Amino acid sequence: MNFNGQYLKSVLATTAIFALPTISGGVALLYFLTPLPLVFLPIYLGFEKGFKIILHSILLSGVIALAFGSLSVLFFSLTLLPVGFVLARSINRKESLQLSALYGALALATIWFLTWLLLSASSQSNIYVDVLKSIDTSLEEAYTVYRQSSEISADIKVELQAIFTRVRELIPVIFPGILAVIVFGTVFINMTLANGLLTSRNCPSWPSFRHFKLPDHFVWPVILGGVLLFTSTGWLKAAGLNLLLVFGSLFFIQGLSVLITFFSKWSVPKLVRILILFFLIIQAYGFLLLALLGIAEIWANFRKPVDEINNK
Repeated sequence: MNFNGQYLKSVLATTAIFALPTISGGVALLYFLTPLPLVFLPIYLGFEKGFKIILHSILLSGVIALAFGSLSVLFFSLTLLPVGFVLARSINRKESLQLSALYGALALATIWFLTWLLLSASSQSNIYVDVLKSIDTSLEEAYTVYRQSSEISADIKVELQAIFTRVRELIPVIFPGILAVIVFGTVFINMTLANGLLTSRNCPSWPSFRHFKLPDHFVWPVILGGVLLFTSTGWLKAAGLNLLLVFGSLFFIQGLSVLITFFSKWSVPKLVRILILFFLIIQAYGFLLLALLGIAEIWANFRKPVDEINNK
């Protein structure tokens, strides 16, 4: 095969996504981008060439992982490849953003569930419980470091103890919701990046994410979650908190798409857009504001006037 410059660059870039998380914790977040090459390459370069690049990247990643003794980690990473296939198929079938995201989320949830069963059976332990124990241990170690610091006053240490205690109690309660948010977040990030890459190269893609809109009835789980959170106790209260976390995150994405629509309407420079989004996302109140904006659009269609203007 003729390994021209583009082909070699594609293999190296894809190998970096597959292999780097297996050898360095500093780039572990690349794990969540594992589906991206399978969405982008077969559509951009064609089915045959795209899959050959992915195959060569897998083989090269296997050699790297073998050298570092991390084949099992690579295997876990590559289990996300079917998600990329599902998303690419959604583009080829011209399915909507919402339906594509749903199929991708179901594929990822199924993969992680089967992986959990496999790992639990092979290790004869509950991986879910082990992860929670690992998180709790990390929090305890972090608090110990702060407690032993001579630069922190006694009053602040008391406040930190209360915060760490509350977080350690809260995480097991909301962990199911956290996992669901990670599932949807992983799919959303891969769809966003793939859409940007494909659109910039005039390839088939999804519509712009400024058209992303949830069904109106999705507000009812939010309302139910709020009711359960403030009027119940025990597992019902926990269920309400998880509902708010999951569906609040979905409406955050919708609020983000509303904001992007207005960026387009007002011709906001790209650098300013990035800065605004960065500060909104890293702040807790920014997440809440965008989620409320997404919910408010159920009753006030903010994007309708903009779409009417753009369609003229």
